[in-house]
Amino acid sequence: MPNVSAFPLLVAAGCLWLTGPLALAQRNTDPFANPTVQDPFGTPAEETAPKNALTSDPFGGATAPDPFAAPPKAPALDDPTQVTNRSPRLRTWLGRASAKAEAMDKKLDQSTSYSFREESLLAVVNNLSQQHDLPIVIDQRSLEEIGESTDVPVSIDVREVSLRSALRMLLDPLDLTYQIRDEVLQVTTTATAESNLLGAIYRVDLAGLQAADARKLIVQTIQPDLWEDLGGPSTIAALTSTNPAPEVRSDLLIVHTTQRGHEQIENLLSAIAGQAAGDLSLLPSDPSPQLGSFGSPSSVLGSPSVGMQ
Repeated sequence: MPNVSAFPLLVAAGCLWLTGPLALAQRNTDPFANPTVQDPFGTPAEETAPKNALTSDPFGGATAPDPFAAPPKAPALDDPTQVTNRSPRLRTWLGRASAKAEAMDKKLDQSTSYSFREESLLAVVNNLSQQHDLPIVIDQRSLEEIGESTDVPVSIDVREVSLRSALRMLLDPLDLTYQIRDEVLQVTTTATAESNLLGAIYRVDLAGLQAADARKLIVQTIQPDLWEDLGGPSTIAALTSTNPAPEVRSDLLIVHTTQRGHEQIENLLSAIAGQAAGDLSLLPSDPSPQLGSFGSPSSVLGSPSVGMQ
């Protein structure tokens, strides 16, 4: 017969045996029992790390922009006085894709360094074409017309100059030049370039100039013998709108000239646009002395008879 006095002990041992694993599991899953134990709700470990309440969203979202931050500046081209060199807004090419032409024109501003000694013109041109990822071709027929060929030897050594300047130093001694035509950079003779002029429209009002004044300025300051006014091949026509309101006025120049001529026009107008504070007017190039309250011309320039008999 079993011992009745041992029964309570057996019952107590059975309870401990049943409740022991449950208590152990509860202790291991209690999020408050051990801070290193994983969150029972599945929150990733990186989200349990403390965050800066001043810069982070407490709900886990992306950082909100500062409502007091200054608004971003508008692009420089929105200001007509900030038109940059060779800006598409200032010049629009005629008869060719302006975007491709401007992209090729920008590559001419890339820095380059090279050294060649008694290398053929063709080899040098091919090297520059590969170096700058720019399609360059030589107009062999035009070279033959002046008694040259692509095998003419050239020697040149330049360091850290623009590709534009490097080409000038390479081609000028040979009476050659370059122009962007048919989506390639073409090396040709100066005479051929002057007989195949490039057309473009310039918004000179963006430089603070009126069309008539801009035309006079260009003819007087950029290769005067290049223009038809002095018997040259290039033409330039001025157009202006009839509306006098500045916000709708447009002053245009339609120019047909060489690649070099267009580059000089663009540089001149862009430089003026960067300096102009408003509309500009061209003054007479040789003003005569004015009479009036200042008296005769000698009173302005000084008396020429002083010290003379």
